Amino acid sequence: PISQAAARQRAGRAGRERAGKCWRLFCEDMWSQLPLRPLPELGLSSLRTWVLHLLATGCHNPLHFPTIDPPPLQAMARALEVLFYLGALTPSDGAAESPQTSTPQTGALTLTPQTGRLLATLPLDPCWGKVVLAAVALGERGDDGEPLSGMSMSMSTSSHSREAEGEAVLVATLVVVALF
Repeated sequence: PISQAAARQRAGRAGRERAGKCWRLFCEDMWSQLPLRPLPELGLSSLRTWVLHLLATGCHNPLHFPTIDPPPLQAMARALEVLFYLGALTPSDGAAESPQTSTPQTGALTLTPQTGRLLATLPLDPCWGKVVLAAVALGERGDDGEPLSGMSMSMSTSSHSREAEGEAVLVATLVVVALF
């Protein structure tokens, strides 16, 4: 949904170059329900890469990183959970683990030496980076590279951001192959 600030900005564009009008396709009751400002971009995007890079630069607890607009706690928790499942994170000494989720409840986090450090160097979302690492590992065993071709097909289905990410897959594949 649009915010009131974004709606005002769009209305201001009507008539910028010549006389114009702006018709809103919602009633005044809906206007009062719109948020005053749009959500910060950090709150709209996946935090996996951001959290991974924070950890790679030495921030051992991304939940306490001072941001101007902190991301939602649920999004941070989900990013940490996914990074744990990918094998990119490990609790540092003294961090307690929850028996249900195997994610740390308190304490510092570190990147795992192999997976976490490599994922932090790849110009990809960590999930796609894990696919690249798995494809390289399968390629060493003589596989035909099906994971990479499936990955490139799934990335080529929409917008320019997918095109940029597809190019990043190629670069990341070359980087990983050069590392091995």
